[in-house]
Amino acid sequence: MNRRKREQLILDAAIQVFARQGYSKTSVSEIIHEADVARGTFYLYFKSKKDIFNGLLDRFLMELTRNVAKINSVRLPAEGDLNEHFRMLSADLVETVTRNRQLTQIILFQASGLDPSFDSKLGLFYDQLTRIIRHNLDAQVASALFRPLPTELVARCMIGSVKEIISWWIQNDQFEMESAIRGVIDYLLGGLMPMALFEAPAVVSQEPKPVSRHDVNLH
Repeated sequence: MNRRKREQLILDAAIQVFARQGYSKTSVSEIIHEADVARGTFYLYFKSKKDIFNGLLDRFLMELTRNVAKINSVRLPAEGDLNEHFRMLSADLVETVTRNRQLTQIILFQASGLDPSFDSKLGLFYDQLTRIIRHNLDAQVASALFRPLPTELVARCMIGSVKEIISWWIQNDQFEMESAIRGVIDYLLGGLMPMALFEAPAVVSQEPKPVSRHDVNLH
């Protein structure tokens, strides 16, 4: 077995143990046992449990960042099915997450608060994603494809929406990722497109009538 394959074997074993027991309760000995390698072999590649977790964190966040950067490097079409366009662009991101289900759960939902260095990396990762998405949103606003909007706030909301979808997926074996992606893209586009496309009929404003506790039907 060559060096790269042996290193990947240890990383895969660590993912299994971290997923099963959590980071805090995992020991190097348990990772070594799961990987079925000698202790000396483990220390040829990693200095500690923290070192191997950092390796997993760096690789996964780098792959996610590349996926998002790829999505935002493509200019949106002036017309056509934007929902389908975004779905196709997000295919790599969806594939990365689904291929790494256990690692996604560990890093995005268990890493926070474990160690200051992990928190710092996650914070920098979300800041970087925000900058990438905001840059693209600013370009689309400038081209009038999207309406004027607070792009940093919207970028943060988009990241939060995706995290919630991933969390839902991780907890639900019957979850349909494809339809969920279509739904969230449709929802986001509805808030980004010019308001003229989504204007509702005018409604006569009325003063709201105060509601007392006696007006509420509790039965």
